[in-house]
Amino acid sequence: MFFAGCQPTAPKPATGPMNPPVIQGPPTSGDMTSEVPPGTGTSTTVLPPAPSDNGGPGPIDTSGARTYTVKAHDGLMGIARSQLGNEHRWKEILAINPEIKDPNQLKVGQVIKLPAK
Repeated sequence: MFFAGCQPTAPKPATGPMNPPVIQGPPTSGDMTSEVPPGTGTSTTVLPPAPSDNGGPGPIDTSGARTYTVKAHDGLMGIARSQLGNEHRWKEILAINPEIKDPNQLKVGQVIKLPAK
């Protein structure tokens, strides 16, 4: 149903983590850009890799690594809070324990590595 004077418009494409927007525009010095055919006047900017998820500038320090045996009702945030002093370091624990496929499914008795304090 249309009202007088109104015309339907096409929906805008969705953007988000699954459909990131395409960044276009003229390159500036320092940009990492892809090859653009001559005469097109636009380029696609390729962004450098994102920093690591562990919040640190480099690899996780495992030189002073310890282990922890999971108890009933333990979660990575709680373990990070009690053992490392900061619940936000749970991603570091996950990063050095590739055998943990789902951080919400820890098994009682499972031995995990902890990064250095």
